[in-house]
Amino acid sequence: MNLIAIHQPNFAPWPGFWVKYLRSDRFVILDSAQMSWGGVINRVKMDLTGSNKWLTVATLRKYNSKINEVVIANKNYKNILFQKMRESYGNHEYFDLIHSIIPSHEVFLFDLNMKIFENIIEILSLPEKEIILFSKLNVKGHKNELLVNVMKEIGETKYLSGDGAKAYLDEKIFQTNNIEVRFLNYTPTEYLNEQIQVKTGLSILDLIIKFGPNKTKDYLMKELVNS
Repeated sequence: MNLIAIHQPNFAPWPGFWVKYLRSDRFVILDSAQMSWGGVINRVKMDLTGSNKWLTVATLRKYNSKINEVVIANKNYKNILFQKMRESYGNHEYFDLIHSIIPSHEVFLFDLNMKIFENIIEILSLPEKEIILFSKLNVKGHKNELLVNVMKEIGETKYLSGDGAKAYLDEKIFQTNNIEVRFLNYTPTEYLNEQIQVKTGLSILDLIIKFGPNKTKDYLMKELVNS
């Protein structure tokens, strides 16, 4: 059976997201789940002016919005993001790859995040997985029940969980439904290689801009082996 990861469509996410993607066989994206304001769906940490700061896509807040309903507040979002990054990253060799990663003219946050997701996969030459949109499934429930119902709906029995879920994941519910839970067990490595140290907890964009696609992919593959 396939190993299934279920994840929200985060904005330009950190390497741990990509290790989870690489470890999985099929990847379910919770596009129509409830929007989590103040989370990482519209923002991510970057190395801005010497410290880890949020890079944020401004959005129009609407109560009870689903993720795929959230509208970007400013049509010039790409230029705004580019300007925020240029001061800290503009001198790096691969900074202009941002133009190929972040698209223009998207109206909805979900569409922006998915284009970035797809562009990063292409630029890093990562293996393509089967992507399943939650909105296309006939599934209801909350939290653990929802995850179990997604697994049942797609006919799979091996669930890959992020490590942050250990505090609230009810493994008994999965066991009752004959679903095996595996945790990613990912601890980020602080070194790209023996000579180069990296800042952990930042967007994958940080690695791509500083070190380029090839070294970033090598880093992810090493992280995958070590997780």
